[in-house]
Amino acid sequence: MGCAHSKRKALYAIPINTDEKPEGETHIYRPLTAKDGLVDCFRDDPSIKTVKDIYLRSFEKFAERPFVGTREHKGIDSFGEYKFKTYKQVQEIARQIGSAIDHLSLAPIVRDDHMKNRFIGIWAKNREEWIELDAACALYNFTTVPIYATLGPKIVKFIVSQTKMSTIFCTSDHVDDLIQGVKEGELETLKNVVIFGEKIGKSQHQQAEKYHLNLFLWEELLERGQDNMKDLPEVKPEDVYTLCYTSGTTGTPKGTILTHRNQTAAIAATNEREDLKVDENDVYYSYLPLAHCMERSGILYMINKGTKVCFTTGEKRTMMEDLQASKPTIFFGVPKVYMTIYNGIQKKISQQGAMAPFIKMAIKQKLLNLKLRSKYTHAVYDKLIFNKFRAAMGGNLRYCATGAAPLDPEILNFLRVVWCIPIVEGYGPTEGCAITFLTRPDDPTNRQVGGPMGCLEYKLVDEKEMKYTSKDKEGPRGEICFRGPCAFPSYFKNPEKTKEGLDKDGWVHTGDIGMINPNGSLSVIDKKKSMFKLAQGEYVAGDKVEEAYKKNDLIKEMFIYGDSSKSYLVTVVVPEQDKIEKIASEMGLDGSYGDLLKNNDLKRRVLEDLNKTAEAQQLNGYEIAKHICLESKSFEENDLMTPTQKLKRGDAKEKYSQIIESMYESGPLIGGDRQ
Repeated sequence: MGCAHSKRKALYAIPINTDEKPEGETHIYRPLTAKDGLVDCFRDDPSIKTVKDIYLRSFEKFAERPFVGTREHKGIDSFGEYKFKTYKQVQEIARQIGSAIDHLSLAPIVRDDHMKNRFIGIWAKNREEWIELDAACALYNFTTVPIYATLGPKIVKFIVSQTKMSTIFCTSDHVDDLIQGVKEGELETLKNVVIFGEKIGKSQHQQAEKYHLNLFLWEELLERGQDNMKDLPEVKPEDVYTLCYTSGTTGTPKGTILTHRNQTAAIAATNEREDLKVDENDVYYSYLPLAHCMERSGILYMINKGTKVCFTTGEKRTMMEDLQASKPTIFFGVPKVYMTIYNGIQKKISQQGAMAPFIKMAIKQKLLNLKLRSKYTHAVYDKLIFNKFRAAMGGNLRYCATGAAPLDPEILNFLRVVWCIPIVEGYGPTEGCAITFLTRPDDPTNRQVGGPMGCLEYKLVDEKEMKYTSKDKEGPRGEICFRGPCAFPSYFKNPEKTKEGLDKDGWVHTGDIGMINPNGSLSVIDKKKSMFKLAQGEYVAGDKVEEAYKKNDLIKEMFIYGDSSKSYLVTVVVPEQDKIEKIASEMGLDGSYGDLLKNNDLKRRVLEDLNKTAEAQQLNGYEIAKHICLESKSFEENDLMTPTQKLKRGDAKEKYSQIIESMYESGPLIGGDRQ
């Protein structure tokens, strides 16, 4: 995947129903490769119809090649090189674990929602056992239920209760919470806990035994499975591969049912993307939570290609060390990860003394080349400057991908030229296995997520209340809807939400607002869920307003809110502490950091500065905040962020309800009246 690319505009999708279309909708779009039929299996091998088949083919095809890698643990915060297991070794482990689960009846049949499933919970950060267990479940037709490692006991209790699962595989740090849940009678169906890797204390064994909870070590299951090996059962495309609970930005998470057919179609469609050029020589660094469908689909695609997978050590502070040790060719991240890396690079540049202006000039030149020639490389600057920045990421990156939320184009282009590689952008709801739209590596166009994968077709439906229609002069706009073999069949035990999100014709209604570009690519421009209405009848898109404000580097995190009985917005901002202290010094203000954040004069000054940025970003008058609360504690510390770093709006509203009420009660801090 070279770094120099043609400036020709990529054609992503074409309309297929050009003769007629319903009023209030756009045409239906498909990629050129699927214009005559959507991808529902591997066209080069139609016998591959399930995730089980994907695993078995790779186990055979790449048997002796390295598969999963973990850094050797040498002590507290000390890690060595990556040690690998081959595809053949992982197959043996998966067979042993699957056989043990079956032999010990750890996944009894649960009949619910007109279905029968055998659930296995996974509550752990990324690690090689995670994938070995996933393979075991795919081979033996158990349904995995991943649980984000950062979720608290409350959500875990909800998931266990809804699924009636009897077994959870987890790391030792979750054992006490599970024992406590059983003790309190809130995990009635939980009978077994399998612990990855670490030993557990005698007191935990005693407590578990007291409440009739069986504790197993991973190694114990390997032995049980080896002694009681089971034949592989039949797995059908319609069987449930995974029950994927969404991270829940607006309330209780929904369990999204994804079948083997759904997941296989998504991987098969990605497999047909020749522009991605992934093979067994690639190295993938797994950092994003495997509980997120995007990461799991990504790894399944890598497995299908025989790629080597290196797992994170599990700590943010060791990520750069992991990258040095793994030397990945491919890396997936979310905007917050890339923003952290971007800030680190900017800081390093500022410390280069006399070289800093030269580096900035080189970046400026490369950004111009990217804009004019779609070119990521420079014959001179890369050798002199940018190879050092590439080396910090391991030195072998060929391309990166970003998803889950929009990434600021300024940061995106900066990283493209500093690393000399394409960074593709994707968009994919869990309901479509998270692989639904993706840009091409040779297309550096910003503010778009490329075209649909071959396993789906898409359209936009008018959202008149928000003033988005298929006839807009800016381009066709509306709610993004898709359907195809990768689209989920329903939410688990939630017919109400299923009816909201999936219509009778099989269209998934995403709740996101998109615009179709002339080349068939999609731009995600808004969210129905982030909308709120002000007293004067104007609708405000919280995500859009926050994105505009965040152009100001004073903001670390932001929550914008508008009450329907008021005509203006208020905001809670977690600021950069050094910037606040600098402003306070300029104003001659003294006191602790906490006291400074409460000072009305300082808040007024900060809000005025932020609003200048908002106006420069051309926000409307009603989108400008008129009161502000400065918060010292991060949203993450307050449990207001999902594992993929999206703001939980409902939780934020509840958390800051008294502060919001107080801001409205005291009236605007700058301009306007109390209404």
